[in-house]
Amino acid sequence: VASDRIVNHSALQRIYADTIRLCPDKEVWIVPLAFDEHMIASFDGRNGCSAEEEEELAHIKRVFKGPMTEKHRVSFTEAALIRYFRPMYNDKFKDQFPMKSHSSYSECYDLDLNAVCVVVHAAAHFGAALWSPAAAPKWIHECRFELHSREERESMFDF
Repeated sequence: VASDRIVNHSALQRIYADTIRLCPDKEVWIVPLAFDEHMIASFDGRNGCSAEEEEELAHIKRVFKGPMTEKHRVSFTEAALIRYFRPMYNDKFKDQFPMKSHSSYSECYDLDLNAVCVVVHAAAHFGAALWSPAAAPKWIHECRFELHSREERESMFDF
């Protein structure tokens, strides 16, 4: 729950203090958002794989039934939004997402996803355009990050 995370969030306390001291004309907004999960899949049959092969069917079932937990969704969404907006107070993900070795979402790579895409529709949630020094003011922001290189994605179809 978002309210539980912000009660003792040291970075948030620093942001408030810095804003009051350095930018007294600015406001800090905390905008909790709810995200829906959608899985979009495509399968490449160019390598001679057929839907009848047991190994391929098992792989497809594993991906769709995958253990995508709330923790996974939060980890990916938070890291993707930090990478996209590049906030001043978060150095952890703004230049290093996606990266397989990062502890908070490394297990997400085991889910065998190819990419993460996050769409924030600000107008629908709170009627204000979002922006940052890295992202121009817009009502709708969309970010997409590939989790594997093109070579790795192509090799996924080599059964």
